[in-house]
Amino acid sequence: MSFAKECWSHLAAAGLTSDDSILDLTRTHLRLLALRLIYGEFCLAKWGDEFEAPISFLAEDLYINPLALGLIASGYLEHGEDFLSDEYELHKAALSTATDVLKPEVFSCLISAYEGDIGLFRRMSRTIGNFDNDDDASDGATVSGDLDALSFIRSRQEG
Repeated sequence: MSFAKECWSHLAAAGLTSDDSILDLTRTHLRLLALRLIYGEFCLAKWGDEFEAPISFLAEDLYINPLALGLIASGYLEHGEDFLSDEYELHKAALSTATDVLKPEVFSCLISAYEGDIGLFRRMSRTIGNFDNDDDASDGATVSGDLDALSFIRSRQEG
């Protein structure tokens, strides 16, 4: 939780937490969701731990305006898909799509805040347990887990 708060302060400093309009507020909540998904993907790469819950569950307590969500996701959704006939599936697809659209800016902000991919890797590696030092070897990860996690960060930075 302290890592999420820390990241949120970086997003705020970058102007990514606006609530000036319903569209801005919805984007802000989707960025929080994107932060959670990025962290979950990192944990899977580094520790093999899957912390993923369905996206609709993760967004349940966030105020995500359905119309604003539709506006954000509409240009990126595949309109010929079967999920368009099911309201739940459409909502889930819109959440996933809109969050994916916003992930790169969240990731870019974190890369900048932690002074590059290595800095972000080191900081995210210290989120499990209570590590007050910079010794990444104490986090219980394997070499392959470290390489996978660093590759994950670098691929997100490039993509």
